Amino acid sequence: MLLRLDTVTFPPGATAWRHVHPGPGVRFLLKGELSSEADDHRTTMRARDCWFEAASTAFEKSGFVRFMVLPVTLLGHHSIRILDAEYAARPRLQVTHRHIDQVVRLPQGE
Repeated sequence: MLLRLDTVTFPPGATAWRHVHPGPGVRFLLKGELSSEADDHRTTMRARDCWFEAASTAFEKSGFVRFMVLPVTLLGHHSIRILDAEYAARPRLQVTHRHIDQVVRLPQGE
């Protein structure tokens, strides 16, 4: 498995297009406020709020730090998959800074 810790930041007013990642993760809002919109609800997070996202949960977000468990094949690669084809070709406004990208192999039987 791949353990990734990174930060994602957006310029004011920027939007992350509806997207998913192939692994679950915990997010923590460092400062400010962000609105998150999923298929069935909308939430506003404030500084120091944290939340869990299952794999393939569709959200739109602002700026946060996250820790994800991903397939090893994504080592060194982006994990984002934009859901709407019309947005996939548009430039990404968010900036991602990867702090840790570590492959972990657990002993068999644990």
